[in-house]
Amino acid sequence: MEKLTNSFILEGVDRLGKSSLIKRIKDEFGFHQIIHYEKPELLAVYQQETHGIAAAQQEYQAQSFIAGFKMLESGAPLICDRFHLGETVYSPRYRGYSGDYVFDLEFVHLKRMSERNEFYIPKLILLTTSDFSFIQDDGLSFDFSKKEEEQEDFKKAFYRSQLPKVMIDVSDGKGGFRDPDDIFEEAMNEFFVY
Repeated sequence: MEKLTNSFILEGVDRLGKSSLIKRIKDEFGFHQIIHYEKPELLAVYQQETHGIAAAQQEYQAQSFIAGFKMLESGAPLICDRFHLGETVYSPRYRGYSGDYVFDLEFVHLKRMSERNEFYIPKLILLTTSDFSFIQDDGLSFDFSKKEEEQEDFKKAFYRSQLPKVMIDVSDGKGGFRDPDDIFEEAMNEFFVY
């Protein structure tokens, strides 16, 4: 299979198979540095520079995404296990601020790549499910009962993104996961720009 890019961004609610897809990408294409984005750390430096916990968390997140886009621009083989779309989903729900600023960061990234005539543009993969009945809580979610609402927020953010992208339903329609190879093939072959 011909590789489309050196870098991928995988997004979606918990337990939809992001880690399995990452393993499959590495099996097919070789080494990729994995960056797993998690909730923001509350660091003293940002608390001193900002006013309040939410502002400090937002500054941490913004700096992490700025650094992430710079790494993606390098052309190195990189996979982001979650990235900027999650900020638009989780920050208004659980941290008290809007994450919409990430679309400005994405725009700057794409503009910089266009001006440099370089094509290290990551491919965005959003994993979704049309059936949550087989998705099991691992106890690590913000609020597992909100997974369907969070998925709708991910879809809204997905459509706003200007990155090459594909949305994949991981449900087999029979109460389980689709074949991982089928998900991988769809992820690698069908990128759309909305």
